[in-house]
Amino acid sequence: MLDFIRKHPWSVTLAGVLHIVLAVLITHQWRDKTQVFEMSGGQPPMAQINPNVPVMEQLETSTVDSALVYEQFEKLKLQQESRLAEQARADAQAIQAVEDQKQAEQAKLQAAQLASKAEEALKQAEAERKKAEDIKQQVMLEKQQAEAVQKQAEIDKKQAELEKAEVAKKQAELEKQKNEAQKKIAEAEKQKVDAEKQALKAEQDAEKKKTELAKQKLEAEKKQAELEKQKLDAEKQKAELEKKKLEEQKLAEKEAQKQKAEAEQKKVELAQQKAEAEKKKAQEIAAQKAKQQKEAAASALQSQLAEEAAEQKAAERRKQMAAMKDSYISSISAKVKDNWRTPSQIDPSAKCQLKITQSPSGYITSVKVLNCNAAATKQFQEAAEKAVYRSEPLPAAPSADVFEREITFEFKP
Repeated sequence: MLDFIRKHPWSVTLAGVLHIVLAVLITHQWRDKTQVFEMSGGQPPMAQINPNVPVMEQLETSTVDSALVYEQFEKLKLQQESRLAEQARADAQAIQAVEDQKQAEQAKLQAAQLASKAEEALKQAEAERKKAEDIKQQVMLEKQQAEAVQKQAEIDKKQAELEKAEVAKKQAELEKQKNEAQKKIAEAEKQKVDAEKQALKAEQDAEKKKTELAKQKLEAEKKQAELEKQKLDAEKQKAELEKKKLEEQKLAEKEAQKQKAEAEQKKVELAQQKAEAEKKKAQEIAAQKAKQQKEAAASALQSQLAEEAAEQKAAERRKQMAAMKDSYISSISAKVKDNWRTPSQIDPSAKCQLKITQSPSGYITSVKVLNCNAAATKQFQEAAEKAVYRSEPLPAAPSADVFEREITFEFKP
C-alpha cells in the first residue's frame, strides 16, 4: 500500500478529495431544514409553557448545486488523467533511458572485446618478433662460434683442416636437406594444384552430368507427351475414318439404288445412243491421247525446272550453312581469345590447333592441343587449354544443323 502511495501520490490525493466532496454532498442531502413555529403572541409554544427555557435562534441552511459539484469532479478527473499521462510519458522515457544505457554498455563491452582481441594480436606479433630476434641472435652466435673455430684453426692447422672438412660435410648435408625440403615443398604445391584442378574438373563434370540428365529427362518427358498426343490423335483419326467410312457406305448404297432406278429408266435410251456414243468415244480417246502427250511434255519441263531450282536452293543452303558454321567457330575462337591470359616469355608467333569436344548446351568435355609450331611451348599449350575451359559455356550454335560436338580451329592469340 505504501509503495502504491509513493508511486502515485497525485492519484491518492485526488481520491481523498473526491471522498470528502461525496461526504459533504451526502450530509447536505439528508439534513432537514429547521422549522420555526410562531404563536399568536409571537412566542414559541415552549416559551409560553416554561418561561425559563431559552428561545432557540432560527438556523439558516444552504444547499450545494450538484452541477457545480459535477463540474469540479470532471475538472479533478481531467487533472488526474493529465497527471497519469505525464507519469506514463515519464515512465516511458525512463524505460528508454534504461534501454539506451543497456545498448551503450553493450557497445562498450563489444569495444572492450575488440580492444582485447587487438591486444592479443599485438602480443602475438610481439612474440613472433621476439622469436625472430632469438633466431637472429642464434645465427649471430653460430657465426661467432664459426669465427672462433676459424681462429682456432689458424692456431692449430691440422685441427682446423679436420674441422673445416667436418664443417664442409655438414654444410653439404644441410644443402642436401635444404634441396630435398624445397623439392618436397614443390611436389606438395604441385599435388595441391593438381588436386584443386581435379576437384574443380570433377565438380564441373558433375554439374554437366546433372544438366545433361535433367535435359534428357525433360526430352524423355516431352517425347512421352508427344507419343501420348500422337496416340490420341491416331485413335481420334481412326474413329473419324470409321465414321466417314460408314457414312460413305450409306451414301454408296443410296447412290446405288438411285443409279439402279436411273439405269432402268435409261436402259432404252442407252440402246439408242450406243452407236453415237461409240463414235464419240473414239473421238474423245484421240483427243485425250493428244492432251496426255501435251501434259507429259509440260510435266517433264516442269520437273526439270523444279530440279534445277532445288539444286540452286540446295547450293545456297550449303553456302549459308558454311557461312553460319564459320561464324559459329569464329565466335568460339573469339571467346577463347577473350579468356586468354598471356604467360610470361611467350613467343608472339606461337600457334596450335585446338580440338574441343562439347555438349549441346556448350559445356566442354575434353580439350586437345594439336599441330603446334616450334614456338608453341608447353606453357603456351597449357595456357591455351585453360583459356578454353574459362570460356565455358561456349557460344550456342545458331541452329541445330550447324552444331558440331567436335570443333577444331587454329588458336593464335
